Amino acid sequence: MRLFTFAHRGEAQVFLKRGNYKPISFFFDGLYENGGDLLLITGEGLQKTTEKAAAVCASYHKEISHLINFGVAGSLSPELTLGEIYSVRTVYKEDEFHSFTTRGMTSFGAPHFDCISALERVVNDEKAAKLGCFAQIVDRELWAIGSLASLFRIPFQSHKLIADEAGSQTSCFDLRERAAVFSEKIHDYFCQNVKSEKIEPSFSEKKVQLPEGFYATVSQSQKLENLAQKLALKWQISPHQIFERVNLETLKKEEKHPKKRTTFLLKLLTKKLTPKIHPQ
Repeated sequence: MRLFTFAHRGEAQVFLKRGNYKPISFFFDGLYENGGDLLLITGEGLQKTTEKAAAVCASYHKEISHLINFGVAGSLSPELTLGEIYSVRTVYKEDEFHSFTTRGMTSFGAPHFDCISALERVVNDEKAAKLGCFAQIVDRELWAIGSLASLFRIPFQSHKLIADEAGSQTSCFDLRERAAVFSEKIHDYFCQNVKSEKIEPSFSEKKVQLPEGFYATVSQSQKLENLAQKLALKWQISPHQIFERVNLETLKKEEKHPKKRTTFLLKLLTKKLTPKIHPQ
């Protein structure tokens, strides 16, 4: 089954009605099922999302095949059009180095926009400009979803409706007033683009082989597999082609021990994947 997540019930109202979802007796309110899929209202913010999504994933991880996040978000870039829906490629967190990359975008092309999850609502232009250095979209929850998807090894994706421009012009009251319209539009997008989408195989089904001259421990192999899948999506190439973007001969000359070469290679790939986001 799929697990759909929304921050607010208003965003999910059309899904709940047309999908015939019924509430589940759980540890908290906000979890629904329709006999085939689950739908979770996480609440706003990273902490609430982490708490609720973790409980659901832990309880249903054997049944959940795919995790899909929907919702409204703010624009940090003039590239985006208000009212349009964009698929997220990689999600970052404010003041955090680690990122998570979505998967499963096979039926209508890979996403090309990134999202950063802010610790608070972005209601001033200075903050919006700072976050805009790292992503085109800003929300409050997606990084938590990506983190849990990685922990439970569940493929995840996210689709964000751009409701406003992040900064001093943001009106939270206006966004609540338009929730029904947003939910209708997101549901239409789901039916047209996501509903019958093929799910990509899990990380364990795609093994990336190290080049000659490198040796990896079990732990290093797992890290390499994870990085390869994320970089492949980011660069729109095969996971096996990521080594073409790295100067392996330089690594071999600088370090003679195969296992240490792999350590340096992992550090280099991590640096290429995740920009550094420093607090001021």
